[in-house]
Amino acid sequence: MSIVILGVILMPSMARALDAEAPRPSGSTEGGGAPLADNKHRSRVHNDRGLDLYQQRKFDDAISELSIAIKLNPSAVLPYYNRGSAYMRKRAYELAIADYSEAIRLNPIFPWALMNRGVAYSRLGQFDNALADLNKAAQLDPTNPQILYNRGHVYQKRRDYKAAVVEFTRVIELAPRDYGAWNRRGEAFEQLGEIERAASDYRRSLQLRAGNLQAQAGLKRLGRNP
Repeated sequence: MSIVILGVILMPSMARALDAEAPRPSGSTEGGGAPLADNKHRSRVHNDRGLDLYQQRKFDDAISELSIAIKLNPSAVLPYYNRGSAYMRKRAYELAIADYSEAIRLNPIFPWALMNRGVAYSRLGQFDNALADLNKAAQLDPTNPQILYNRGHVYQKRRDYKAAVVEFTRVIELAPRDYGAWNRRGEAFEQLGEIERAASDYRRSLQLRAGNLQAQAGLKRLGRNP
């Protein structure tokens, strides 16, 4: 497998607990009342439709459904989060950041939203903001290899290759069959001039995913055989 670094979405079964943590709209009663309960149900229906469309890569349609979900229940976390992920797939990073920020406002201990907002900041070249979000996400979920992978990738972009090696080593410890992490660590070793360690990582990546072009290209740059 290789860890996906963009647009992670959450399934409907995970939405219930997160939405339950969101604050109630101002002026609502404890029970919520029939209209509010109905809107919450309808919001979940449109959120689930948005997820289905997202998985079909129909991102514009997904955004439309998720926007309806948000209008029906503005205090629900998941529609903002999932719409942000759809915007990520469209490379609309500013819009993604706005939606992830709202999800984080509603649930400040939501590591996936912090991670994805960090990736969006990274795509815009805002590496300090990216690391701030990824550090918070890692504090909340310290053994999540996706968070650590993304933080390592930001270190690479900042040319802090020693820090990148540390992050990708932790990813490999947690997910030893992730060929992408071996490739990334190989790249970091290569930038540090540690040629044999880089070649070893590229070879391990090829063992895990035969024919992957990133590892092949790395070995070619190093003048090494697979």
